[in-house]
Amino acid sequence: ASLGGNAVTLLLVTVHPGISFVEQTLTSLRFASKAQRVQNHIITPALEETSGKGGDERGMIDAQQQIIMDLQRKLRDLELQRGSPLESWMSHQVQGLQHELQEKEQLLAMKTQQLTEREQQL
Repeated sequence: ASLGGNAVTLLLVTVHPGISFVEQTLTSLRFASKAQRVQNHIITPALEETSGKGGDERGMIDAQQQIIMDLQRKLRDLELQRGSPLESWMSHQVQGLQHELQEKEQLLAMKTQQLTEREQQL
């Protein structure tokens, strides 16, 4: 990965006070020191106010909107094929509850059998 580009970059360096981590701590601090010296020069695309360029900008905006609509349509199609994330989550929850119910039923059957055996011994 690169530290360049038109983005804000945050670097968090963690260190450990233990003597056995001295080498890793020093390496991390050296890297942080070098990364701190990196300077980005953000370049923002200038929007032209001229009539000729305005048409190009409108075309770019229309193209981006079309891409967004296509991606939204593809997402809906995938959700229909696979089910929505909510349905998937609910299905997973139901499976977990069914498994838990089976375990509880087995435990109940075992306890019932133990109780029956103790009653017979008395």
